[in-house]
Amino acid sequence: MDKKKRRREEDEAEDVCSKFVEELDLPDEEKAPLKAQCDARLRKASPKMLYDLESSCSRLVDDPDSIAACIGFGLAHPEVKLAAFNKEMAQKVQFCLTQMDKARKHGDAREYGEFCLDQVPEVKNPKDLIKSSKGYGPPAFDHGTFSSAIPDGVNDLGSAGASPGNSRQPISPTQIKTVRFRLFPTERQIPALNEIFTIYNRVKRSGYQMRFNGESDIQQKLMRICRNNPYVNTILIENTAKLQAQETWLKKMRKYIEGKIEVIQDKINDIKGKDKRDRRLRGLFAKLSSLQNKLRTLKLKPVTFGTKGLFKNRSKGKLTREEFRIRRDASFVCIGKAQGGVKNLNLKILPGNELRIATFKKEKGNRARKIIIPFSANTTKQKAWLQEIDQADKYTVCVKRQITRGDIRYYMYVSYEIPAPTPKHGFGNGAIGLDFNYDFVSLTNVDARGRLLSYQTIKFRNLHSYRKNRRADYASYKMDKVVNYCIHKRKGLVIEDLSFNQSFSYNKKLNRKLSNFKTSMLEILERKCTRKGVAIRRVHPAYTSIIGRLKYSRSYNLSVHHLASYVIARRGLGFQELLPPLHKWLLSQVGGVLKPRLKQGSPYRDWAKLHDLFKHCGITSFRPPEIMKKVSVKYGLNPATGARPDNLRTGLPFPG
Repeated sequence: MDKKKRRREEDEAEDVCSKFVEELDLPDEEKAPLKAQCDARLRKASPKMLYDLESSCSRLVDDPDSIAACIGFGLAHPEVKLAAFNKEMAQKVQFCLTQMDKARKHGDAREYGEFCLDQVPEVKNPKDLIKSSKGYGPPAFDHGTFSSAIPDGVNDLGSAGASPGNSRQPISPTQIKTVRFRLFPTERQIPALNEIFTIYNRVKRSGYQMRFNGESDIQQKLMRICRNNPYVNTILIENTAKLQAQETWLKKMRKYIEGKIEVIQDKINDIKGKDKRDRRLRGLFAKLSSLQNKLRTLKLKPVTFGTKGLFKNRSKGKLTREEFRIRRDASFVCIGKAQGGVKNLNLKILPGNELRIATFKKEKGNRARKIIIPFSANTTKQKAWLQEIDQADKYTVCVKRQITRGDIRYYMYVSYEIPAPTPKHGFGNGAIGLDFNYDFVSLTNVDARGRLLSYQTIKFRNLHSYRKNRRADYASYKMDKVVNYCIHKRKGLVIEDLSFNQSFSYNKKLNRKLSNFKTSMLEILERKCTRKGVAIRRVHPAYTSIIGRLKYSRSYNLSVHHLASYVIARRGLGFQELLPPLHKWLLSQVGGVLKPRLKQGSPYRDWAKLHDLFKHCGITSFRPPEIMKKVSVKYGLNPATGARPDNLRTGLPFPG
């Protein structure tokens, strides 16, 4: 039995090697020695070598040509381990080989060799490129771990974060820091300071109304009112951001209502197919009509400055007119600009712990009148902040006032850029995968080879019942546990790149939980990881739960959420989840019975078909039918890993 098994493995290995040699664009006289070298290599090595080589290359790249090049490189250079070989690098190598062929024909190989060194930094010597162009695979690389190459669909936020999306984003070397100081204006300065609050917010409301109505020449109109260009520029930026947020809300709300309408229409059709006189139809038709009217009348609405709750309290007489104005016109801002050595024109921090504020009144020479207000910076931390602000290129100052214990207090909030700390805990030794849920998070510890080491669950208790500030504190406390887990394991964190669209659910309680989770948890976690030196990556969230349930549930017997976090961690390290051979065989038997939900080029097309097959047949991955167990034993395949097991009795319900 062992001889037959080894012979079968050798035949399959030779077939793979022959296929690789035939795909190379080489003359026949050069293919023969390479084929002989490949066969000799297979005879000396273990039969398992080629399986490991093929699986490693499949995890690193997905293009068949790139996989063939990767396998050829592993066969030609057995003394070197495979490294971060990705599709982009394979394309660069192929381009360099073409350029080197042209260079040899014209006798100018050195120029193109230096160009290739810039295109592919891992290439050590241009001679390697010339040698590899003869059919011996890609040149030698400086090899590292899988985490050194970020696969497509993964965003490496590093220490400073990156915008979400499916493409690779540049890593920002800085981060924004905001600190607070208390101002102490004199009795003579308070009226002038309050006048700035009033005029600034009045111009801000007028500018927003002009922008909302689509008027032109807004900046010139506002300059006639306040005659201060830095304040006007800041107002225009704030109003633009506010209006863009409203437009984003409108798109999400329209999509949310359309999704609800689609769900209700499906329910109506299902009920009509069973019983046209069902009592539930009347309520569903009423809901459908209400949602259609809401969608028809949906449009942008003007915002209420100072919050709706404050306006309602003023309408009910709970607030006086003066108190309402103080709370509504509570801040004014001036964004800094690194120009001519001046970091902020209107709100400048002076060396003696003083803030110079430009008013809207003019002096001789058409210069703005200024007032100087002292602020407190007595603690060691505050003095360190002032040193950082002094070294910054620019800073933004926001002056706020608030009523505390019957007195009006003034504060200064300074935002400036600081160098982002270098992550201390990266992805060299593995990763921590995190799966978000509305009442708990699942963590999975994975090594650099993608193997599961440990798992953890952090639960949220009654998060929806807390008020806003307490909910934020509670979320911060829980996210500290996540970051401490990563620090304890000395690994980076991989999370899903979640979309912030609302869920199509009728349960208001669940919608509120999801909203709280999306808007607060993710931002808090990213800030804490950045502050404590934990590298963080975002990966595409598609089919993580389905892949975990169908591929790994029988191997680990964990919950779906832990399996999803395991898939997320592996995806962040660059591993590609291929279908096990047994599942490929099942899909080949089904043929074109099931209509695929995804396009041909989607990497999750087969997983979607497999999920539909299992759902259609009523099969679960925890207890597959006996026939599937017998098939897995017959073909000698492990459905969890796709590798040949040592014991062919694996999967039997009983020994014997």
